[in-house]
Amino acid sequence: MNPVSIDFLVTDAVRAFTDAGYTERSIKSMQYTWNSIIRLHRENGLDHYDQATIDVFLSETEQKYQSNSIGRIRYLHLVKTANYLTDLHESGEMDMGVRNRPTGLTTYYSSILSEIQNHPEWNDKTKRYTRQNVLPYLKWLQSNGYESFAQVTAETIRQYFLDGSSRISVNSRANYQRTLRKLHGFLKEKGLTENDFKTVLSFPSPTEHKIKKPIPHSEIAEVLSIIDRSSDKGKRDYALILLAVVLGLRAVDIVNLTFDEIDWINGEIRIIQSKTGKTLALPLTKDVAEALQDYILNSRPKSGFPNIFLTVKSPVAPLGSTLPYQAFNEYRKAIGLPPAPFHSLRRAVGSNLVIEGIPVTTVAEILGHSDIEPTKQYISLDTVHLKECALDLADLPAYKGGDRP
Repeated sequence: MNPVSIDFLVTDAVRAFTDAGYTERSIKSMQYTWNSIIRLHRENGLDHYDQATIDVFLSETEQKYQSNSIGRIRYLHLVKTANYLTDLHESGEMDMGVRNRPTGLTTYYSSILSEIQNHPEWNDKTKRYTRQNVLPYLKWLQSNGYESFAQVTAETIRQYFLDGSSRISVNSRANYQRTLRKLHGFLKEKGLTENDFKTVLSFPSPTEHKIKKPIPHSEIAEVLSIIDRSSDKGKRDYALILLAVVLGLRAVDIVNLTFDEIDWINGEIRIIQSKTGKTLALPLTKDVAEALQDYILNSRPKSGFPNIFLTVKSPVAPLGSTLPYQAFNEYRKAIGLPPAPFHSLRRAVGSNLVIEGIPVTTVAEILGHSDIEPTKQYISLDTVHLKECALDLADLPAYKGGDRP
């Protein structure tokens, strides 16, 4: 499945509930929750829908409910609203129910909706999804003087998509095409039209991918320069930010990094990526190794946790997935820079590798991409190098069991 923009997904969800007749108040309540989910994606440097981030949101919601921070009704609302996005992403449908709000359609077009609602071969979920996507189409036909489907032509359908280009996102167009194919096939089967317009409604729909810029070298240098590396927090933040700056690791993989994933002798970091589930091996470069060594030996709290990075204040625990973003932007704010996604550091690595002449296929392997599609965005960007010799850390004992250095 191609990556789907989390912003476009939320936009489609809002539009679907609007078309289904939900009140402005209800939609605003859901949109508030979806905006929180978008923000959580941003904090993890993600622009596209990510199930792991949804799971984090649901887990945090569960914790709030268990600690009595929110009541049961609020808890169920948050879970249901988050699951709407998952349903829309996985199947293009949401089980939202049908509202009894007047549609403003003529008797003819209202009867079409009734035919859909009473079609015995479709389940309730399919009926609801078909109705919510067909309703804007019927309203458009009516407002443009089409009194029945007998007047609809291939050019009519093309004009509908042309007129709707401002409100129908590139990524949702395929869903509308599929629904209208279903509708016109249904109408022909019922003998209400002579043409199912299957050919017209089968044109390719591209997927839109926004290209995001990486953090400029000058800003990276400024952030790293103001970190107080004499403090425990500074040593930790410097090391975790450097892992993104030099190796391009994702925030979630940095906070999950454990001692047994670092081969100090051979100078290698080997992880199983949280996003893809695939193994990724990277060189333990000199600067990264020195930063890790300084933090582990001099500032890491004593703990049996296998995670390298821990909270500074008690109770000591592994870092949350949004901590890298928070730490990074704390330093950006201190030097007068606006907030930026932590993921932009990873973009910097990818773009620089491409600029240095590294083949895109190799860059994809270094960044742990499952194929080269996500890597193409880095072709027009730039950043830091990855090729420094590994540091010999003979004095640093390897992590064994519950012991720590």
